[in-house]
Amino acid sequence: MSDTTYFTDAWQPKEVLDPETETNANESIIQMVFYHKLACIYHIIMSNYTWKQADIQTLISFYETLGEEINPKVQKVQQNSEANSFSEKAKKFGLLDLPIYSKCVDSSQLIAESASRVYHDAKEYMNNGSATEAELYRFVSSILKEVLEPIFNPKEIRNVLKGLITSLVDSRSRDEEIGSDIEKNVKYEVVRFLPESPPNFPGFNDNVSRSITNFIGYFALHTIRHHCYVNFGVDGELKFYQRNMYKKAFDDLRVNKAKPTVSVKPEASLKREPKAETPTLTRVKPEIRNDSDEDFCEIIEPVNFSAVKKSKTRQTSESNAKGGKELKDFPEKYMLEDLDKDDLPMNFKTKFRKLVEQNQMLRDEINDYKELIQLKIAEKKQRMG
Repeated sequence: MSDTTYFTDAWQPKEVLDPETETNANESIIQMVFYHKLACIYHIIMSNYTWKQADIQTLISFYETLGEEINPKVQKVQQNSEANSFSEKAKKFGLLDLPIYSKCVDSSQLIAESASRVYHDAKEYMNNGSATEAELYRFVSSILKEVLEPIFNPKEIRNVLKGLITSLVDSRSRDEEIGSDIEKNVKYEVVRFLPESPPNFPGFNDNVSRSITNFIGYFALHTIRHHCYVNFGVDGELKFYQRNMYKKAFDDLRVNKAKPTVSVKPEASLKREPKAETPTLTRVKPEIRNDSDEDFCEIIEPVNFSAVKKSKTRQTSESNAKGGKELKDFPEKYMLEDLDKDDLPMNFKTKFRKLVEQNQMLRDEINDYKELIQLKIAEKKQRMG
């Protein structure tokens, strides 16, 4: 709790980007609320503008004296932030408010009241399944109203979300400031439960509303990051997908691209086609000649043409397979071969092989992304005429 950088910067899109691509975002404020003790949660909500150790010690002592009237409310928010409980809420509202890839859900899970767009094709979901501003707002608003309801009313939550979601959707870079036009000094009802301000801590009452606004904003951003896969698309705009559905659609698209196209003729057309005669080759085979022979003959015998063709095809396939293997050689291959002959420690060899495998997997994944990007660019150019 002594890290002075927690939640002191302006809100930025990096807080919602996928954790695998953005490692410089803050720790999830949702997890912090669940894992810390009650007095620390008060600090995360009401005084997150300071993270100096001396300030925290003073504030925690004050928060530990708060009455029983407010404690159950904050404890309820803590329970709502537990990982499984929070994920279930996010899943429920995701099916209600966000675009859906149908192969990730049973038909029984599609709620009748759902406003979601449903896509049955992986390519369509990847191209058109990103949540709009209105869909994203409904989703985040629904979760925050249910999770934070014990201490904040819908109007207080709405005050933060409306401008924050709009500026997030309009952002074009990971470190752009968002939500700068949101009123941060509004009065919150929860403050009336505080009996007094902390002694020897000037400015607490002046900053408590700004801190609460900051808390709601970060809670909203980390809610999006928790449930959604978010990244900038090839058009420079942020894309918001349900994480599990994005992964499923991406995998399905990759599998479909790898499948060979097979042309199947209808049975009726096959019956009408006469069976082609197999051509026959003639091979002249010289008879073994002895010096004593006055003459010798040459044996003429038919040769099965299809057998010759199969033999040549097999030889060509083997040659292509061999050549394909050579094409797939990776830079570290010969190092691995030398490593097998070397007397280096086994743990070093094992670690190196593991790194080589991971490196090759990364190359394959990059190639997949390149193909997907090229596909999207081509489709965009086609739409633009």
